[in-house]
Amino acid sequence: MGRNTDLAFLHPELRLRIQDLLETLQQESIPFQLFEGFRTPERQAELFSRGRTERGDIVTDATAWQSYHQYGAAADFVLNIDGQWSWSTEKGLKAHWKRLHELG
Repeated sequence: MGRNTDLAFLHPELRLRIQDLLETLQQESIPFQLFEGFRTPERQAELFSRGRTERGDIVTDATAWQSYHQYGAAADFVLNIDGQWSWSTEKGLKAHWKRLHELG
């Protein structure tokens, strides 16, 4: 299983908060979307291997079952600009990240 954005896999309280957050972000025209919610232990292990035993940058310090993602208690939000994911904090995007943190 790859990235999972299905809110049904998340804890019910978190699911409600995410729905409210996404609605507020949309109302404020801030282009964040849910990038990933629930992760299987296999997905977490795959991410942990990046930059270690696999090519790429290190993206997490958590091995399988060390991340709240496996328990449906974590969600990652990323800017989605013109259909492209962006982790950039430049070009005026820093304010978007600041607002996400305030709302979160």
